[in-house]
Amino acid sequence: MVLTEIAYAKFLGLSTIVYVGIITYALVLAAVITGLKGAPIKVHKTLAGFAIVLATVHALLVLGGQLGW
Repeated sequence: MVLTEIAYAKFLGLSTIVYVGIITYALVLAAVITGLKGAPIKVHKTLAGFAIVLATVHALLVLGGQLGW
């Protein structure tokens, strides 16, 4: 129940799920661009790691919202 409340909390007219999804997409895109442009591997790996963590949080929020956790 708590996860559902967090997932659907509104900020500036959009739910938390939407914001986390947008940030996750931006991080994945940034990781791809840094990989293609030859940025240091440490930067690429850091962005990818943050993207994976946020994608997991996003998935848990969606599942929690749908399953009523």
